[in-house]
Amino acid sequence: MLLTHDYPGRISILTKSSLVTRDMDLFKQFKNIEVGLTITSTEDDISRFMEVRASGVKSRLHALKEWV
Repeated sequence: MLLTHDYPGRISILTKSSLVTRDMDLFKQFKNIEVGLTITSTEDDISRFMEVRASGVKSRLHALKEWV
């Protein structure tokens, strides 16, 4: 909907899920968009303890590399 109406505002997405890369082709069609992934710790054990349902640290870091 936003894309078909040429939405002029800024779009920001912040997530803990590496699945955000599934929609990369769609997101890149917007003129003013930023996507970020929260990474609490680079240690998998700590991350799993604090963020039980979040994607693993390695998969989030990989997803960030895809956006760069």
